[in-house]
Amino acid sequence: MQSLKEKLRELRSAKTGIEQHPTSVVSFRPVQPAIDPVEKQSNKLLIRNKSYPLSFFYGNVQLSELALIDSNVLSFMAGAKGFENLTAQDLLFVDTETTGLAGGTGTYVFLIGIGRLNGDEFVVKQYLMNDFCHEDLLLAAFAAEIATAKCLITFNGKSFDLPLLKTRLLLNRKETLDLELLPHVDLLIPVRRLWKKSLPSCALADVEANILRYNRVNDIPGWAIPHVYFDYLRSQDFQEILPVLRHNVQDILSLAALSAYLGRVSKRETNLSHVDPVWLFRIYCQVGKEEEALRFSPEDPLSINESSSASERLLLEKALLLKRMNRFQESNMLFEQLLNSRQLAKIACIELAKFYEHKAKDYRRALELMIQVEKRYELRSLLAGNDQVEAIWDYEWERRKLRLRKKINLYSS
Repeated sequence: MQSLKEKLRELRSAKTGIEQHPTSVVSFRPVQPAIDPVEKQSNKLLIRNKSYPLSFFYGNVQLSELALIDSNVLSFMAGAKGFENLTAQDLLFVDTETTGLAGGTGTYVFLIGIGRLNGDEFVVKQYLMNDFCHEDLLLAAFAAEIATAKCLITFNGKSFDLPLLKTRLLLNRKETLDLELLPHVDLLIPVRRLWKKSLPSCALADVEANILRYNRVNDIPGWAIPHVYFDYLRSQDFQEILPVLRHNVQDILSLAALSAYLGRVSKRETNLSHVDPVWLFRIYCQVGKEEEALRFSPEDPLSINESSSASERLLLEKALLLKRMNRFQESNMLFEQLLNSRQLAKIACIELAKFYEHKAKDYRRALELMIQVEKRYELRSLLAGNDQVEAIWDYEWERRKLRLRKKINLYSS
């Protein structure tokens, strides 16, 4: 078994640049960057630039697709509104490397990678702290980059990168830089929503391999990065830290490629067979595209691989949306279809009972539906194994039946 030093020695001897791993899925060959990195090193801060032409491919995504990102795509990625008048030129892709994964005041950010569109290039700029005593310079450089951005793009940035940067800024008395004021899209959120059920995990490496069709070659593992940085602090040998810089560049390129790919998903311009249709429907609703969401159906040719249970869940989401839009005739038709679903029959029945009780004032019809469903599917047995849920549902179910019987007796006398 290789020791840690042997593994790091192999990583340091790896070839420079981004290497692409060919796959049978991608029918084109990636283009290597035509512009060499420019490095400026001082005793305090190392600044490194790498530029990629927009014809460059990262996996199955060409960087030129970034230009297609607009406020609608950003709203889709965030699952919320509030990105009006933003374009791809306003985006700042941010990734950090740290001395540990625990967070807190003892963890330092030693490398900040920034990516952005600049004319006909995608430019990655890295700031590396050469010693802990120069942290204020690193944060000042980051603050200067942030000042020119209108929207941040990260991967797990809401839980890790930005809280840690906020802590470091606070400890360095730079409270004036409020990261929470900037619109922020954490790509981990849409990845979990759309692909959690079809991916081995939502780690960036699995997203790259399964969604972007890209496999890294000779990449340094995340757990080794702090060790490499500590070695670099002792030696001040640039070759020691070079694998970490390459890793960070790939992370930034991955953020850009994943953003462009999510743009395809938002416009339904790619295969959606492995996308969770329920969450896709919910995101459309969250960004105010209800009518477009209603046109999405389990029979859509883009989602032919979805299971029957997913189709039923999507049908329920559509019925609930139509109900919120006061389109009761259409929603009731879908709820009636779901009465044939063993798992969702009770939910559909309750929604129909609510309509007949409160809207149509047909109390007898509401009670008949509940009794029919109760007998047909033996609802108590469906809830076996979870006593708490069973008790809640039984209480609500029986209380509704009792109230309906009282109303029938009251208005029939």
